[in-house]
Amino acid sequence: MSNTGYPTPNNFSGDADFVCIPIFVPNKTEFKAAIYGMYSQLANSWYWKQVGTMSPDDAAWLSSRGLAMTDAYANCGGDMACEDVADCIESELTTNQTLINQITETVNASGFGNHNRVNPYLTKIQDRNVADFNTTEVFELEDCNLDRLWGGIRHGIVDRLDEALADTLQDVAAIPTIIGRNAAWLDIVPVLGDLAEAVVTSLSSVAPTLLSLYESYSSEATKDELACELFSMVCAECRYPTFEEIYNHFKNYGMPETPAIGAWVLETMTQLLTNPVGVLAKVAYFTLMTWQLGIMYLQATFNGNTGTSAIVRFASIGEDFANDNWLLLCETCNEQYRIATWDYTQQQYNSAKTTGFSTNAGTWIAGKGWRVDKTAANAGRLTMAQPFDPSWQIRSLIIQTDRPKTEWLSFQVVARQIVGSGTTGYNMTSSAAADANSRCVTGIVSQSNIQEMAVSITQDPYQVMYLKKLIVVFNTGNSPEPSIPTNDPDACGLS
Repeated sequence: MSNTGYPTPNNFSGDADFVCIPIFVPNKTEFKAAIYGMYSQLANSWYWKQVGTMSPDDAAWLSSRGLAMTDAYANCGGDMACEDVADCIESELTTNQTLINQITETVNASGFGNHNRVNPYLTKIQDRNVADFNTTEVFELEDCNLDRLWGGIRHGIVDRLDEALADTLQDVAAIPTIIGRNAAWLDIVPVLGDLAEAVVTSLSSVAPTLLSLYESYSSEATKDELACELFSMVCAECRYPTFEEIYNHFKNYGMPETPAIGAWVLETMTQLLTNPVGVLAKVAYFTLMTWQLGIMYLQATFNGNTGTSAIVRFASIGEDFANDNWLLLCETCNEQYRIATWDYTQQQYNSAKTTGFSTNAGTWIAGKGWRVDKTAANAGRLTMAQPFDPSWQIRSLIIQTDRPKTEWLSFQVVARQIVGSGTTGYNMTSSAAADANSRCVTGIVSQSNIQEMAVSITQDPYQVMYLKKLIVVFNTGNSPEPSIPTNDPDACGLS
Protein backbone atom coordinates (compact mmCIF):
# COMPACT_ATOMS: atom_id res chain seq x y z
CA MET A 1 0.00 0.00 0.00
CA SER A 2 1.35 3.44 -0.92
CA ASN A 3 2.44 5.79 1.84
CA THR A 4 2.17 8.96 -0.23
CA GLY A 5 -0.47 10.57 -2.39
CA TYR A 6 -3.87 12.20 -2.05
CA PRO A 7 -6.09 10.51 0.59
CA THR A 8 -8.78 8.14 -0.70
CA PRO A 9 -12.39 8.59 0.49
CA ASN A 10 -14.65 5.91 1.85
CA ASN A 11 -16.35 3.57 -0.59
CA PHE A 12 -19.75 4.46 -2.01
CA SER A 13 -22.62 2.73 -0.18
CA GLY A 14 -24.02 1.66 -3.57
CA ASP A 15 -23.13 2.42 -7.18
CA ALA A 16 -20.77 5.35 -7.64
CA ASP A 17 -22.38 8.55 -8.86
CA PHE A 18 -20.64 11.37 -10.69
CA VAL A 19 -21.02 15.14 -10.59
CA CYS A 20 -19.85 17.93 -12.86
CA ILE A 21 -18.10 20.84 -11.11
CA PRO A 22 -17.44 24.11 -12.96
CA ILE A 23 -14.08 25.83 -12.55
CA PHE A 24 -12.57 29.02 -13.91
CA VAL A 25 -9.55 28.91 -16.24
CA PRO A 26 -8.12 31.54 -18.61
CA ASN A 27 -10.04 31.41 -21.86
CA LYS A 28 -7.38 29.70 -23.93
CA THR A 29 -7.45 26.14 -25.26
CA GLU A 30 -4.06 25.42 -23.70
CA PHE A 31 -5.34 26.11 -20.18
CA LYS A 32 -8.35 23.88 -20.71
CA ALA A 33 -6.13 21.10 -22.02
CA ALA A 34 -3.81 21.48 -19.03
CA ILE A 35 -6.72 21.03 -16.59
CA TYR A 36 -7.82 17.94 -18.51
CA GLY A 37 -4.25 16.57 -18.30
CA MET A 38 -4.12 17.22 -14.57
CA TYR A 39 -7.35 15.30 -14.10
CA SER A 40 -5.88 12.36 -15.98
CA GLN A 41 -3.29 11.95 -13.20
CA LEU A 42 -6.12 10.86 -10.88
CA ALA A 43 -6.53 7.74 -13.00
CA ASN A 44 -3.20 6.41 -11.68
CA SER A 45 -3.21 4.39 -8.44
CA TRP A 46 0.10 5.98 -7.35
CA TYR A 47 -1.70 9.31 -7.10
CA TRP A 48 -3.71 8.01 -4.13
CA LYS A 49 -2.89 7.10 -0.53
CA GLN A 50 -5.39 4.82 1.23
CA VAL A 51 -6.94 6.69 4.15
CA GLY A 52 -10.62 5.88 3.69
CA THR A 53 -12.04 2.43 2.92
CA MET A 54 -11.58 2.95 -0.83
CA SER A 55 -8.37 1.44 -2.24
CA PRO A 56 -6.01 3.47 -4.48
CA ASP A 57 -6.81 1.10 -7.37
CA ASP A 58 -10.56 1.72 -7.00
CA ALA A 59 -10.03 5.48 -6.71
CA ALA A 60 -7.97 5.44 -9.91
CA TRP A 61 -10.59 3.32 -11.69
CA LEU A 62 -13.46 5.63 -10.69
CA SER A 63 -11.38 8.62 -11.80
CA SER A 64 -10.83 7.00 -15.17
CA ARG A 65 -14.60 6.51 -15.51
CA GLY A 66 -15.16 10.18 -14.72
CA LEU A 67 -12.45 11.13 -17.18
CA ALA A 68 -14.14 9.07 -19.89
CA MET A 69 -17.39 11.00 -19.31
CA THR A 70 -15.67 14.39 -19.36
CA ASP A 71 -15.82 16.80 -22.25
CA ALA A 72 -13.04 19.27 -21.50
CA TYR A 73 -14.68 21.99 -23.58
CA ALA A 74 -18.32 21.57 -22.57
CA ASN A 75 -20.41 23.42 -20.00
CA CYS A 76 -21.62 21.62 -16.89
CA GLY A 77 -25.13 22.98 -17.18
CA GLY A 78 -27.59 22.78 -14.31
CA ASP A 79 -29.19 25.49 -12.21
CA MET A 80 -26.07 26.91 -10.56
CA ALA A 81 -23.87 29.12 -12.73
CA CYS A 82 -20.11 29.22 -12.51
CA GLU A 83 -20.41 32.73 -11.06
CA ASP A 84 -22.50 31.35 -8.17
CA VAL A 85 -19.96 28.63 -7.42
CA ALA A 86 -17.12 31.18 -7.53
CA ASP A 87 -18.95 33.49 -5.11
CA CYS A 88 -19.56 30.57 -2.77
CA ILE A 89 -15.92 29.46 -2.83
CA GLU A 90 -14.68 33.03 -2.40
CA SER A 91 -16.78 33.50 0.74
CA GLU A 92 -15.81 30.09 2.15
CA LEU A 93 -12.07 30.61 1.59
CA THR A 94 -11.97 33.27 4.29
CA THR A 95 -13.16 30.88 7.03
CA ASN A 96 -13.25 27.26 5.83
CA GLN A 97 -9.80 25.86 6.64
CA THR A 98 -10.77 22.40 5.39
CA LEU A 99 -11.63 23.83 1.97
CA ILE A 100 -8.40 25.83 1.95
CA ASN A 101 -6.35 22.72 2.77
CA GLN A 102 -8.11 20.58 0.18
CA ILE A 103 -7.62 23.11 -2.60
CA THR A 104 -3.98 23.70 -1.63
CA GLU A 105 -3.11 20.00 -1.42
CA THR A 106 -4.90 19.20 -4.68
CA VAL A 107 -3.01 21.92 -6.55
CA ASN A 108 0.30 20.94 -4.97
CA ALA A 109 -0.16 17.23 -5.60
CA SER A 110 -0.97 17.89 -9.24
CA GLY A 111 2.30 19.78 -9.74
CA PHE A 112 0.33 22.53 -11.49
CA GLY A 113 -0.11 20.24 -14.45
CA ASN A 114 3.60 19.57 -15.10
CA HIS A 115 5.69 17.92 -12.40
CA ASN A 116 8.89 19.04 -14.12
CA ARG A 117 8.11 22.76 -13.93
CA VAL A 118 8.98 24.73 -10.80
CA ASN A 119 10.06 28.16 -9.75
CA PRO A 120 13.73 27.31 -9.10
CA TYR A 121 14.11 30.15 -6.58
CA LEU A 122 10.85 29.83 -4.64
CA THR A 123 9.28 26.37 -5.00
CA LYS A 124 10.00 24.37 -1.85
CA ILE A 125 9.59 20.65 -1.31
CA GLN A 126 6.60 21.13 0.97
CA ASP A 127 4.85 23.12 -1.79
CA ARG A 128 4.68 19.95 -3.88
CA ASN A 129 3.55 17.52 -1.17
CA VAL A 130 0.74 16.88 1.27
CA ALA A 131 0.93 18.31 4.78
CA ASP A 132 2.27 15.18 6.53
CA PHE A 133 4.90 14.43 3.87
CA ASN A 134 7.95 14.95 6.08
CA THR A 135 6.88 12.44 8.71
CA THR A 136 5.53 9.81 6.31
CA GLU A 137 7.41 6.52 6.26
CA VAL A 138 8.55 5.77 2.71
CA PHE A 139 7.02 2.29 2.78
CA GLU A 140 4.95 0.12 5.10
CA LEU A 141 6.88 -2.73 6.68
CA GLU A 142 4.74 -5.82 7.18
CA ASP A 143 5.05 -8.09 10.23
CA CYS A 144 8.26 -6.46 11.54
CA ASN A 145 10.29 -8.55 9.12
CA LEU A 146 13.79 -7.09 9.50
CA ASP A 147 15.14 -9.10 6.57
CA ARG A 148 12.60 -7.39 4.32
CA LEU A 149 13.41 -4.01 5.85
CA TRP A 150 17.11 -4.55 5.13
CA GLY A 151 16.35 -5.61 1.56
CA GLY A 152 14.12 -2.57 1.00
CA ILE A 153 16.77 -0.17 2.28
CA ARG A 154 19.99 -1.77 0.98
CA HIS A 155 18.89 -3.31 -2.31
CA GLY A 156 16.05 -0.87 -2.93
CA ILE A 157 16.52 2.70 -1.76
CA VAL A 158 20.32 2.85 -1.46
CA ASP A 159 21.16 0.75 -4.52
CA ARG A 160 18.76 2.49 -6.87
CA LEU A 161 19.57 6.05 -5.78
CA ASP A 162 23.26 5.26 -6.24
CA GLU A 163 22.63 3.64 -9.62
CA ALA A 164 20.50 6.53 -10.91
CA LEU A 165 23.16 9.05 -9.90
CA ALA A 166 25.97 7.00 -11.47
CA ASP A 167 24.13 6.58 -14.76
CA THR A 168 23.33 10.29 -14.92
CA LEU A 169 26.86 11.51 -14.26
CA GLN A 170 28.38 8.97 -16.65
CA ASP A 171 25.98 9.87 -19.46
CA VAL A 172 26.54 13.61 -19.11
CA ALA A 173 30.32 13.51 -18.56
CA ALA A 174 30.79 11.26 -21.60
CA ILE A 175 29.61 14.04 -23.93
CA PRO A 176 32.58 16.14 -25.12
CA THR A 177 30.84 19.51 -25.59
CA ILE A 178 29.18 21.83 -23.08
CA ILE A 179 26.22 22.35 -25.41
CA GLY A 180 25.76 18.60 -25.66
CA ARG A 181 25.97 18.20 -21.89
CA ASN A 182 23.40 20.96 -21.37
CA ALA A 183 21.02 19.09 -23.63
CA ALA A 184 21.72 15.83 -21.80
CA TRP A 185 20.98 17.42 -18.40
CA LEU A 186 17.63 18.70 -19.64
CA ASP A 187 16.78 15.29 -21.05
CA ILE A 188 17.74 13.31 -17.94
CA VAL A 189 16.65 15.88 -15.32
CA PRO A 190 14.01 17.97 -17.13
CA VAL A 191 13.31 20.28 -14.19
CA LEU A 192 16.76 21.82 -14.72
CA GLY A 193 15.20 23.57 -17.70
CA ASP A 194 13.73 26.08 -15.24
CA LEU A 195 17.20 27.18 -14.15
CA ALA A 196 19.14 29.98 -15.79
CA GLU A 197 21.22 28.67 -18.68
CA ALA A 198 24.40 29.87 -16.94
CA VAL A 199 23.73 27.56 -13.98
CA VAL A 200 23.20 24.53 -16.21
CA THR A 201 26.34 25.43 -18.18
CA SER A 202 28.35 25.61 -14.93
CA LEU A 203 26.99 22.22 -13.95
CA SER A 204 28.01 20.82 -17.33
CA SER A 205 31.52 22.25 -16.94
CA VAL A 206 32.13 20.35 -13.69
CA ALA A 207 30.33 17.12 -14.68
CA PRO A 208 33.60 15.15 -15.18
CA THR A 209 34.85 16.33 -11.77
CA LEU A 210 31.58 15.36 -10.10
CA LEU A 211 31.76 11.93 -11.75
CA SER A 212 35.33 11.44 -10.55
CA LEU A 213 34.40 12.39 -6.97
CA TYR A 214 31.38 10.11 -7.08
CA GLU A 215 33.38 7.13 -8.39
CA SER A 216 36.08 7.71 -5.76
CA TYR A 217 33.57 7.12 -2.97
CA SER A 218 30.79 4.89 -4.29
CA SER A 219 31.37 1.19 -3.70
CA GLU A 220 29.57 -1.86 -2.37
CA ALA A 221 31.17 -1.22 1.02
CA THR A 222 29.93 2.38 0.94
CA LYS A 223 26.41 1.25 0.16
CA ASP A 224 26.56 -1.36 2.92
CA GLU A 225 27.62 1.31 5.39
CA LEU A 226 24.97 3.77 4.25
CA ALA A 227 22.26 1.12 4.37
CA CYS A 228 23.36 0.06 7.87
CA GLU A 229 23.10 3.64 9.08
CA LEU A 230 19.56 4.02 7.71
CA PHE A 231 18.61 0.55 8.95
CA SER A 232 19.96 1.30 12.43
CA MET A 233 17.77 4.41 12.67
CA VAL A 234 14.55 2.44 12.41
CA CYS A 235 15.02 -1.31 12.87
CA ALA A 236 14.24 -1.27 16.60
CA GLU A 237 10.89 0.36 15.78
CA CYS A 238 10.18 -2.06 12.92
CA ARG A 239 9.55 0.63 10.34
CA TYR A 240 11.01 2.35 7.30
CA PRO A 241 12.60 5.80 7.69
CA THR A 242 10.51 8.82 6.83
CA PHE A 243 11.20 10.95 3.79
CA GLU A 244 12.73 13.63 6.02
CA GLU A 245 14.91 11.13 7.92
CA ILE A 246 16.43 9.92 4.68
CA TYR A 247 17.00 13.48 3.47
CA ASN A 248 18.59 14.56 6.74
CA HIS A 249 20.92 11.57 6.78
CA PHE A 250 22.27 12.47 3.32
CA LYS A 251 22.41 16.16 4.25
CA ASN A 252 24.45 15.54 7.39
CA TYR A 253 27.35 14.13 5.34
CA GLY A 254 27.13 16.66 2.53
CA MET A 255 28.38 20.23 2.13
CA PRO A 256 27.71 22.39 5.20
CA GLU A 257 25.70 24.79 3.02
CA THR A 258 23.18 22.07 2.12
CA PRO A 259 19.79 23.50 3.12
CA ALA A 260 17.34 21.84 5.48
CA ILE A 261 14.49 20.03 3.77
CA GLY A 262 12.13 22.93 4.48
CA ALA A 263 14.43 25.41 2.76
CA TRP A 264 15.45 23.28 -0.24
CA VAL A 265 15.04 25.04 -3.60
CA LEU A 266 16.42 23.89 -6.93
CA GLU A 267 18.62 26.89 -7.71
CA THR A 268 20.41 26.97 -4.33
CA MET A 269 21.09 23.24 -4.27
CA THR A 270 22.29 23.11 -7.87
CA GLN A 271 24.63 26.07 -7.37
CA LEU A 272 26.36 24.13 -4.57
CA LEU A 273 27.42 21.48 -7.09
CA THR A 274 28.94 23.92 -9.56
CA ASN A 275 32.00 24.57 -7.39
CA PRO A 276 33.41 21.20 -6.29
CA VAL A 277 37.02 22.43 -6.00
CA GLY A 278 38.58 21.04 -2.82
CA VAL A 279 35.48 19.06 -1.87
CA LEU A 280 36.13 15.62 -0.41
CA ALA A 281 34.76 12.66 -2.38
CA LYS A 282 32.47 11.61 0.47
CA VAL A 283 31.08 15.13 0.87
CA ALA A 284 30.49 15.42 -2.88
CA TYR A 285 28.78 12.01 -2.97
CA PHE A 286 26.27 12.90 -0.28
CA THR A 287 25.67 16.38 -1.66
CA LEU A 288 24.89 14.85 -5.05
CA MET A 289 22.57 12.32 -3.43
CA THR A 290 20.78 15.09 -1.50
CA TRP A 291 20.38 17.04 -4.75
CA GLN A 292 18.89 14.01 -6.48
CA LEU A 293 16.61 13.28 -3.53
CA GLY A 294 15.39 16.88 -3.36
CA ILE A 295 14.48 16.86 -7.07
CA MET A 296 12.46 13.68 -6.58
CA TYR A 297 10.82 15.20 -3.48
CA LEU A 298 9.69 18.06 -5.74
CA GLN A 299 7.79 15.28 -7.58
CA ALA A 300 10.06 15.92 -10.57
CA THR A 301 11.95 13.36 -12.66
CA PHE A 302 15.55 12.27 -12.15
CA ASN A 303 16.83 9.74 -14.70
CA GLY A 304 13.40 8.23 -15.27
CA ASN A 305 12.46 8.14 -11.59
CA THR A 306 9.61 10.53 -10.91
CA GLY A 307 8.64 11.84 -7.50
CA THR A 308 8.42 10.25 -4.09
CA SER A 309 6.49 7.36 -5.60
CA ALA A 310 9.84 6.22 -7.04
CA ILE A 311 11.27 5.92 -3.50
CA VAL A 312 8.25 3.82 -2.56
CA ARG A 313 8.86 1.64 -5.61
CA PHE A 314 12.54 1.26 -4.73
CA ALA A 315 11.69 -0.06 -1.27
CA SER A 316 9.07 -2.45 -2.64
CA ILE A 317 11.48 -3.87 -5.21
CA GLY A 318 14.25 -4.14 -2.65
CA GLU A 319 12.09 -6.28 -0.36
CA ASP A 320 12.20 -8.97 -3.06
CA PHE A 321 15.90 -9.34 -2.12
CA ALA A 322 15.24 -9.77 1.62
CA ASN A 323 18.16 -11.32 3.49
CA ASP A 324 19.79 -11.31 6.91
CA ASN A 325 23.11 -9.74 5.90
CA TRP A 326 22.36 -6.94 8.36
CA LEU A 327 23.26 -9.37 11.14
CA LEU A 328 26.85 -9.43 9.85
CA LEU A 329 27.13 -5.89 8.51
CA CYS A 330 25.31 -3.76 11.08
CA GLU A 331 26.06 -3.30 14.75
CA THR A 332 22.44 -2.84 15.72
CA CYS A 333 19.22 -4.74 16.28
CA ASN A 334 21.35 -7.76 17.21
CA GLU A 335 20.27 -7.55 20.82
CA GLN A 336 20.21 -10.63 23.00
CA TYR A 337 16.43 -10.77 23.29
CA ARG A 338 13.34 -10.34 21.12
CA ILE A 339 9.83 -9.12 21.89
CA ALA A 340 6.85 -10.68 20.09
CA THR A 341 3.26 -9.51 20.48
CA TRP A 342 0.00 -11.38 19.92
CA ASP A 343 -2.63 -8.66 19.61
CA TYR A 344 -5.95 -10.46 19.99
CA THR A 345 -7.90 -7.34 19.12
CA GLN A 346 -6.54 -7.79 15.58
CA GLN A 347 -6.63 -11.57 15.07
CA GLN A 348 -6.92 -14.91 16.87
CA TYR A 349 -3.46 -16.35 15.96
CA ASN A 350 -4.73 -19.97 16.22
CA SER A 351 -5.31 -19.47 19.94
CA ALA A 352 -8.21 -21.42 21.41
CA LYS A 353 -10.26 -22.05 24.53
CA THR A 354 -8.35 -24.73 26.39
CA THR A 355 -8.74 -27.65 28.77
CA GLY A 356 -6.37 -28.36 31.62
CA PHE A 357 -7.92 -25.92 34.05
CA SER A 358 -10.90 -26.47 36.33
CA THR A 359 -13.18 -24.65 33.88
CA ASN A 360 -13.22 -24.43 30.08
CA ALA A 361 -14.37 -20.89 29.21
CA GLY A 362 -13.76 -17.86 27.01
CA THR A 363 -14.79 -16.52 23.60
CA TRP A 364 -12.66 -14.73 21.04
CA ILE A 365 -14.44 -11.61 19.68
CA ALA A 366 -13.06 -9.93 16.55
CA GLY A 367 -11.88 -6.40 17.27
CA LYS A 368 -12.01 -6.87 21.05
CA GLY A 369 -9.92 -9.91 22.01
CA TRP A 370 -10.54 -12.92 24.27
CA ARG A 371 -13.67 -12.32 26.36
CA VAL A 372 -13.94 -13.51 29.94
CA ASP A 373 -17.22 -15.44 29.96
CA LYS A 374 -19.86 -15.35 32.69
CA THR A 375 -20.32 -18.64 34.58
CA ALA A 376 -23.45 -20.04 36.27
CA ALA A 377 -22.17 -18.78 39.61
CA ASN A 378 -22.09 -15.19 38.29
CA ALA A 379 -18.31 -15.27 38.17
CA GLY A 380 -16.10 -14.69 35.13
CA ARG A 381 -13.62 -17.14 33.64
CA LEU A 382 -11.19 -17.28 30.72
CA THR A 383 -9.03 -20.27 29.85
CA MET A 384 -7.15 -19.90 26.55
CA ALA A 385 -3.94 -21.24 25.07
CA GLN A 386 -1.63 -19.77 22.44
CA PRO A 387 0.33 -22.34 20.36
CA PHE A 388 4.13 -21.90 20.51
CA ASP A 389 6.97 -23.31 18.45
CA PRO A 390 8.94 -25.71 20.71
CA SER A 391 12.22 -24.13 19.57
CA TRP A 392 11.34 -20.75 21.11
CA GLN A 393 13.06 -19.91 24.41
CA ILE A 394 10.91 -17.87 26.77
CA ARG A 395 12.22 -15.23 29.21
CA SER A 396 9.13 -13.36 30.46
CA LEU A 397 5.73 -12.13 29.34
CA ILE A 398 2.86 -9.73 29.95
CA ILE A 399 -0.88 -10.37 29.91
CA GLN A 400 -2.82 -7.20 29.05
CA THR A 401 -6.58 -6.75 29.47
CA ASP A 402 -8.95 -3.82 29.12
CA ARG A 403 -9.85 -3.67 32.84
CA PRO A 404 -7.80 -3.23 36.05
CA LYS A 405 -6.13 -6.34 37.45
CA THR A 406 -7.63 -5.45 40.82
CA GLU A 407 -10.85 -7.00 39.44
CA TRP A 408 -9.15 -10.35 38.83
CA LEU A 409 -9.86 -12.93 41.51
CA SER A 410 -7.10 -15.30 40.35
CA PHE A 411 -4.59 -15.55 37.56
CA GLN A 412 -2.34 -18.32 36.24
CA VAL A 413 0.02 -18.78 33.29
CA VAL A 414 1.43 -22.19 32.40
CA ALA A 415 4.15 -22.87 29.84
CA ARG A 416 2.93 -26.29 28.67
CA GLN A 417 5.05 -28.99 27.11
CA ILE A 418 1.94 -31.03 26.28
CA VAL A 419 -1.08 -29.41 24.61
CA GLY A 420 -4.12 -29.24 26.91
CA SER A 421 -2.26 -30.69 29.89
CA GLY A 422 -2.68 -28.97 33.23
CA THR A 423 0.13 -30.92 34.88
CA THR A 424 2.97 -31.13 32.36
CA GLY A 425 4.50 -27.69 32.18
CA TYR A 426 5.93 -24.78 34.13
CA ASN A 427 3.89 -22.37 36.24
CA MET A 428 5.16 -18.86 35.68
CA THR A 429 5.14 -16.61 38.74
CA SER A 430 3.46 -13.21 38.87
CA SER A 431 5.76 -10.20 39.14
CA ALA A 432 5.55 -6.41 39.07
CA ALA A 433 2.76 -5.05 36.93
CA ALA A 434 3.49 -3.17 33.73
CA ASP A 435 0.37 -1.03 34.16
CA ALA A 436 -2.99 -1.07 35.90
CA ASN A 437 -4.55 -3.43 33.34
CA SER A 438 -1.62 -5.85 32.98
CA ARG A 439 0.18 -8.62 34.82
CA CYS A 440 3.84 -9.42 34.23
CA VAL A 441 5.00 -13.00 34.74
CA THR A 442 8.45 -14.56 34.95
CA GLY A 443 9.92 -17.85 36.13
CA ILE A 444 10.93 -19.71 32.96
CA VAL A 445 14.50 -18.81 31.98
CA SER A 446 15.47 -19.94 28.49
CA GLN A 447 13.04 -22.86 28.69
CA SER A 448 12.27 -24.43 25.32
CA ASN A 449 10.10 -27.33 24.13
CA ILE A 450 7.00 -25.33 25.07
CA GLN A 451 4.00 -26.34 22.93
CA GLU A 452 1.60 -23.67 24.16
CA MET A 453 1.25 -20.83 26.63
CA ALA A 454 -1.95 -21.27 28.64
CA VAL A 455 -3.67 -18.41 30.48
CA SER A 456 -6.38 -18.58 33.14
CA ILE A 457 -8.16 -15.52 34.56
CA THR A 458 -11.02 -15.67 37.10
CA GLN A 459 -13.34 -12.83 38.18
CA ASP A 460 -15.84 -12.65 41.01
CA PRO A 461 -18.20 -10.93 40.57
CA TYR A 462 -18.30 -11.03 36.78
CA GLN A 463 -17.35 -7.93 34.78
CA VAL A 464 -17.17 -7.78 30.99
CA MET A 465 -13.44 -7.96 30.29
CA TYR A 466 -11.20 -8.84 27.35
CA LEU A 467 -7.67 -10.23 27.15
CA LYS A 468 -6.16 -7.88 24.55
CA LYS A 469 -2.49 -8.82 24.20
CA LEU A 470 0.10 -11.43 25.02
CA ILE A 471 3.61 -9.87 24.91
CA VAL A 472 6.54 -12.27 25.30
CA VAL A 473 10.32 -11.80 25.52
CA PHE A 474 12.41 -14.57 23.92
CA ASN A 475 16.09 -15.28 23.42
CA THR A 476 17.34 -14.04 20.05
CA GLY A 477 17.77 -16.93 17.62
CA ASN A 478 15.04 -18.89 19.41
CA SER A 479 12.20 -16.47 18.82
CA PRO A 480 9.28 -16.00 16.44
CA GLU A 481 9.10 -13.63 13.52
CA PRO A 482 8.08 -10.91 13.61
CA SER A 483 9.83 -9.80 16.79
CA ILE A 484 11.51 -6.61 17.99
CA PRO A 485 15.09 -6.53 19.34
CA THR A 486 15.63 -5.55 22.98
CA ASN A 487 18.40 -5.62 25.59
CA ASP A 488 15.97 -6.22 28.44
CA PRO A 489 14.92 -9.81 29.25
CA ASP A 490 12.25 -8.55 31.63
CA ALA A 491 8.90 -7.74 30.06
CA CYS A 492 7.60 -6.05 33.19
CA GLY A 493 8.21 -2.56 31.86
CA LEU A 494 6.29 -3.18 28.64
CA SER A 495 2.67 -2.35 27.94
